[in-house]
Amino acid sequence: MIWGKTTREVLQADGVPEDFTWSGGDDQTFVDFIQRRTDDTRIYYVANRNDRPENVELRFRVSGLQPEFWDPVTASGATPRTSASRTG
Repeated sequence: MIWGKTTREVLQADGVPEDFTWSGGDDQTFVDFIQRRTDDTRIYYVANRNDRPENVELRFRVSGLQPEFWDPVTASGATPRTSASRTG
């Protein structure tokens, strides 16, 4: 049993990399996510928690998969303008 630390702190101390990270924006930018997986894919619900557009870079700990964007309101999908894959 562990207390006094967040789940993130415990996993980081054990060397487990984060499933999702982001960078960019400003000091008011707040991006959050929920992740789930199926047999053959990963699903990330990424939310901009501000009522304004943000310019951020999103990073996911997956490989061999093509990213897609889906609008939860309209159910329309799109391929990101750019994507890259790297190790590390």
